Amino acid sequence: QPETRKNFFFKMILPLVLRVNDRITEDRRRLMPLLAAARAGRPLRAEDRLWLAAKLDQYDVRRAGLEELARRMDMVPPSLAMAQAAEETGWGTSRFAREGNALFGQWTFAAAGGLVPKNREAGKLHKIKVFQTLTQAVGAYVANLNTHRAYRGFREIGRASCRERV
Repeated sequence: QPETRKNFFFKMILPLVLRVNDRITEDRRRLMPLLAAARAGRPLRAEDRLWLAAKLDQYDVRRAGLEELARRMDMVPPSLAMAQAAEETGWGTSRFAREGNALFGQWTFAAAGGLVPKNREAGKLHKIKVFQTLTQAVGAYVANLNTHRAYRGFREIGRASCRERV
């Protein structure tokens, strides 16, 4: 039944999105005092500098620094993630979701792995990225929204109000 499938889908996806958002929230809790210290010109401990270097790399922030990291290191509204996953997978029924835990239709051009779309245009090389777990799929989706240039506008609208409502 469609209603049962939709309810099950939301009950399955929502905890995954919340888990990924919780990890980001924990990282933001660590980032914000470091950002304040850097703004004030206070030196950072070596372990904090190492953590920041890893996060700058993770969020693909090069020269822009900590201010840009703070914009990128942010949660994604659960309603957005769930709606997009439902749309992309037909409520979890798509071949990509069933065979590759692909909830968001993310493309890959890697030679190995990935699922070839059945109706892919001739000459196209993209595949749909495969994930070992659904949590990995959600994490990759959130990372994509938080790093790819196509979503700069999304990041700039300010997600603080979304954090406050959760």
